[in-house]
Amino acid sequence: FVLGQNHAISLLLNCFVGDTLAVLANCVSLGDKGSVFERSFQLDEQNNNTLAGNSRYIWAIACGHYRFALNGWVKKHGLHHPNVLSTVCGMARCLRELNKRDEAINILSSIIASQGDLSALKTTRKASQNYQSSIMFSQSHRNQEKWNPMKALSTSSYVLSVAGCMWSMGLYTIEERPNERGRRKALALLRTSSTLMKTAIEDNLITNITERELVMELHAMVENEITMLLPKISSHKMSFNNNKIHGSNIFVGERHSIANRADISTRHSRKPTDEAVIHHSFKTEQPFVSV
Repeated sequence: FVLGQNHAISLLLNCFVGDTLAVLANCVSLGDKGSVFERSFQLDEQNNNTLAGNSRYIWAIACGHYRFALNGWVKKHGLHHPNVLSTVCGMARCLRELNKRDEAINILSSIIASQGDLSALKTTRKASQNYQSSIMFSQSHRNQEKWNPMKALSTSSYVLSVAGCMWSMGLYTIEERPNERGRRKALALLRTSSTLMKTAIEDNLITNITERELVMELHAMVENEITMLLPKISSHKMSFNNNKIHGSNIFVGERHSIANRADISTRHSRKPTDEAVIHHSFKTEQPFVSV
């Protein structure tokens, strides 16, 4: 890049490429078992160590772009830049599709834990700090060296970014641990996500009608996931449909982790998150595959 790899535009470009590839991978995954894609690509079914299916290869490339952008955001602005949350959400989806749900959960939990007390995120109309995230496809911050909360059209963007990360983490948790402990933890995460969305709706923080309808739809989806997890049933009878996870793809690729899988939704006191440790964990699997 002419501007340099660490320039904000370059980081946003990597996020955009990750978004595009994530959408492509999701479309391809719908046809991985179809005749058209089976005729178009030859899969090596004998080698279990390789990525099985064309969509997984695309997910891997998308994950590399998200990881590169995430490294840049963290290095440039720290853990509290709104694009960090949304980029982590997209990267976690890629890891989930690559059967690396545990890594996805760890990254999401670390990022969420680094945001501090979740109750402080339940902003009101009197809040003095408004956040903007590229989860809403907003323009980049003009000040590249120092990020400050900026007034935006959507005062709830930051809250919704956190809610999206918690939603993803809840779904991945029940996928990775389909037992009673996993169910309880997933319920706690989903309920917190639902509360954040509900707060944004009821406090009239969302003035844009289209965005408000979107958040209401997302809130209804989270509530539906909560309902599905409420019955106390055995793991082998759990009706949680993996194919429906993020079926709407609303959070996929839209730059929208609790260290060691700590349950942040119920903890009010926590140790400070070491940015250097988290940043080091992001630097695995480098360099990424470029397209």
